[in-house]
Amino acid sequence: MKCLFGHKWHYGKCERCGKVCPDKWKLINKQNLCRYCAICGRELHYNWKHDSRNASEPSYCAYCGAKCEHDWDNCKCRRCGKIRNEGHDWDGCRCKRCGETRDEGHEWAGCKCKRCYKLSCDENLDYNWLDVGDFCSGTCRKCGKNTKKTHIYNGCKCVRCGKEKHDFEVIKTTYFHHNRAAYTGQKWVKCRKCGYETDRYF
Repeated sequence: MKCLFGHKWHYGKCERCGKVCPDKWKLINKQNLCRYCAICGRELHYNWKHDSRNASEPSYCAYCGAKCEHDWDNCKCRRCGKIRNEGHDWDGCRCKRCGETRDEGHEWAGCKCKRCYKLSCDENLDYNWLDVGDFCSGTCRKCGKNTKKTHIYNGCKCVRCGKEKHDFEVIKTTYFHHNRAAYTGQKWVKCRKCGYETDRYF
């Protein structure tokens, strides 16, 4: 009795009585089988393309060129699936309706959010850094994430891994003779930048 004077179709189903549409398909594009139901308006085989940056722009079918006049279910279009930045149903940091994320309401497990999988590792506090030649190799103590970064020197020392890179100059040389044909020596060197001194044998 709810639909005595006609159903209120919405994509294959009556919103009032729940009846499923018997379908009366009309073909739009024979090659790619784009079609719509003449009874309820439901669509099949459309390949919707849209500008994700502008929700007001209509989407279009890459096959037949049909335009989608959006039918918004809050943040998501029922026809083409386009997302707009309003009407989200937030569950913490993730929208339950469209999957969009935001940088609040995270549920952290160590460094990783259980909902959106964002990492919150602090490279200055949570990482162990090692010198691996031209890079620092860091491992997060909480989640095990690995990363490589170029050295950042404060004077002659890397602030991450502690690698030292001096600009030495020789300030003194001493030779030690062992016999007529061979000798060894010792050089005292000093860094031009920080003044650090050390000796080197040769």
